[in-house]
Parts: sequence; C-alpha cells; structure tokens
Amino acid sequence: MAGTFTLADIRGKIEVDLDLSEETFISSSELNAYINEAIREAESDVHSLNEDYFLDSQALSVTAGIDSYPLPTDIYAQKIRAIMFSDGSEIYKVKKLINKSYQFEEIAMVNQYSPSMRYQFILTNNVTAGPKIKFFPNIRATSSTNFLIYYIRDAKTLSSDSDVLDIPEAYNFILAYAKAKCLAKENAGQVPGGIANELEHQREMLKESLRDRVPDYDNEIEKDLSSYEEAT
Repeated sequence: MAGTFTLADIRGKIEVDLDLSEETFISSSELNAYINEAIREAESDVHSLNEDYFLDSQALSVTAGIDSYPLPTDIYAQKIRAIMFSDGSEIYKVKKLINKSYQFEEIAMVNQYSPSMRYQFILTNNVTAGPKIKFFPNIRATSSTNFLIYYIRDAKTLSSDSDVLDIPEAYNFILAYAKAKCLAKENAGQVPGGIANELEHQREMLKESLRDRVPDYDNEIEKDLSSYEEAT
C-alpha cells in the first residue's frame, strides 16, 4: 500500500479501529512507542530483502591533515556501499583496506612514503569517539565536495505527529503490530488469535512487496569502466 502516512494518521487509525478514543489504559505516547517498534521490525525485513531501499548519500567534509571522520548519524550497522572521490581532475572509488596481517604496516608505509597516492580507508571504533572513517594517506586538501559517501541508512523514527513514515509499504503491518500490542496489554499479555493471524499475514504481504521492488538486472549488460580506471 503506497501513500503518505504521518504518525498522527497511523495513531488515529489505530485508535478508531480499536475504539480507543475514550480509553485511558493506553496513552498516545505508549501507542507511539508501539508504532516505532513496528517500524524497527519492518526495517529488519527491508534490510534483509531489499537493502538498497534505504540507500542514501552524503557529502563528507574533510580538512587537510585530519584523517578520521564520523560516519553519517543515520547509517545502519556501519554499512558503507561506496566512497567516491572527485576533485575535478580525478574520479575513483576509495577502496577499503581489507583486514590482513600487514594492513597497519601498509597504512604507516603509505603515510610515510606515498602521501600523494589515491586514498584508501578503514573503519575504526574508539570507545570514546565511536565509529569513524580513517583515510590514508592523510587528507591533502580541505573540501566539502571531494568525497561522497553512499551508505545504507536507518528507517526514520516517528517522533512528531507530522513525521512521515518512510516505509509506506509497511503501513498495514505497522497497524497490525500496534493493534496486537494494545490488545495484548488488555488481555494479560495474550494476543487474540484473529489479530495474531492478521499480523503474520501483513508481515508476509510486506515481505512480498519488498521482493517485488528488487529490480531484475539479469537482462542488462554491465558497463565496462576499466578503461576509465586505467587512464587515471
């Protein structure tokens, strides 16, 4: 089901369907929490069935001499698809240094003896600073446009009534999930059979809609860009 649904729309639909307008045992904030729980559930199906659904990009501002930078705040599980470098004269994909026994020696050698070579990166996770992208060799020029990071983002948490659901295909699943939570609270933790069945049905419908969104590239010939890479 495609469309635009705000937090207020979703909560209002649940309240009408369950006749909660005069009830006090479930507050609006509690219902909002159920809705966001449902979004997290739907998000896991999105990531497992159609990861590019949440593909996003963001320019990375860098400063000469500084090698480490925070990941996008909405990145999911540190999933970077690509970092592209383009300074007007050169375009290439910044390669991630794969874990190997001599990677740290390689980083030190590059920084010391090859400061003008193409950038590479690794991911670090400091206990205080958190996850960061560490480039080597060290950044040579300050820029807000030279690096573009493609990554998989989180689903949006709905906080304000005007916030819009960014997985519209999950609308009916979210309704069923939140209704199940409400009815379980009313029935000593037991979800009535009818709504439990509806929840599983909507989960399967969501999965089917996600599978249908995955494009089939089997009949397309991928472009050979090796000549461009060799020329740079």
